[in-house]
Amino acid sequence: MAYTVTKLYQYNEGNKVMTAFDVTTDAASGVIVTPLSVVEAVAICPVSMGTAGIKVKRNLNAASATANGSIMVSSAASGDVFTVIAVGH
Repeated sequence: MAYTVTKLYQYNEGNKVMTAFDVTTDAASGVIVTPLSVVEAVAICPVSMGTAGIKVKRNLNAASATANGSIMVSSAASGDVFTVIAVGH
């Protein structure tokens, strides 16, 4: 199962890029693939959450292996909705 990810905007400043996505989960864990080569920072902003302990890890895939430009999400509930802001290059 895949998360539903909608890109909201992308902002470039020098060699840094900030991009934001709306995410709707359909499983406890999943991966958000960004257009970034490397994610340097990530923040989540809850919109409608059934769980409080959601975790995000930058530059990892679902198997916790290195995957530059990806954000692994775990401990979510199906139907959680949040915004992800990622900064990188």
